[in-house]
Amino acid sequence: MENLTAVLFENKTATLTNGLRVVNFSSPHEFIFEDGTVLSACSKERAEELSVKFDETVEANDNWYDIILDFEITYRCMKEINKIMVLHDAEVIDVVLIPLPMMNALKKDWSVDRIRKSPFRCVRMKSRTEKVLCIDRFCL
Repeated sequence: MENLTAVLFENKTATLTNGLRVVNFSSPHEFIFEDGTVLSACSKERAEELSVKFDETVEANDNWYDIILDFEITYRCMKEINKIMVLHDAEVIDVVLIPLPMMNALKKDWSVDRIRKSPFRCVRMKSRTEKVLCIDRFCL
């Protein structure tokens, strides 16, 4: 299972000092945690391949346009989510960091209770100015 984890996530995994095993689902940016742990960025190709579908509604105002966004999980993302759930059920990973738009799309398909039982979470900043993430707080 550890080999599958490495392949599946391009080795974008880290163990925090509190023992949590975290994974970068698709962000092309690295994550720095309050304990100094760095979770590496994913490739741009993975980030593009595993992005959610954006539906935009454009509304004109006097001097600008308002864009109303709606997000949907793609078939490719759902395939990856299903693979991840196998690893989570096998207790190989604890937290998989996903982008907020993906969490919003997931909430349309899954109950909050189901999401709580999954490894999927969004980051929680400890310091926005220093861009440091909490090691024990994550967002649904």
